[in-house]
Amino acid sequence: CQAIFVQLEEPYLTYFKLYAATGMRLMELWHLKRDALDRETEELKIYQPKTGKTINMPLSSWGQQVFVQHSEKHNAEYPFRFPHTAERAFSCVLQRRLRLAAKRAGISQWEIVSPHTFRRSFLTRLGKAGNDLQTMQNLAGHSKMQTTLEYLHPHGEDKRRAIESDPLTQLMSQASTPPPEAPVVKIA
Repeated sequence: CQAIFVQLEEPYLTYFKLYAATGMRLMELWHLKRDALDRETEELKIYQPKTGKTINMPLSSWGQQVFVQHSEKHNAEYPFRFPHTAERAFSCVLQRRLRLAAKRAGISQWEIVSPHTFRRSFLTRLGKAGNDLQTMQNLAGHSKMQTTLEYLHPHGEDKRRAIESDPLTQLMSQASTPPPEAPVVKIA
């Protein structure tokens, strides 16, 4: 994310920071209202047009700062929309800006980077941090656990760590370790 952030200008930098902070879908940003942040609970109310539901997303302090600064600067009911731009055009503009930033950042497969990449990255980071799948499913707004699982991409190191953390593996590793050699005592 950082390499791409450096290559983005406003307002795109703000948009992609919110994607990274929340894992929201592209059109969820389009529907984000100025009053979506509940400052008391520090949650963002995200309307999900895909499901027709609204979820409450706890928002980190840096995510809140990004949201508030942009909302105050763009005094509109929907501060994350471009004026006079339809949903489809909004989507295309963001895609183009993101791919250009990824190319400038030297990402080898820049042409496949999309706003949805930030959603996948968000859920992968949550998984690596040890969060439970049900919480991740809820934050993503997935109705099926299988959908959430499809977002997780364990790497070799993650698999190795999982195997090594298995209590049976630890027990058997200890049992197969030869006992330290007993000191030889000479009797004179």
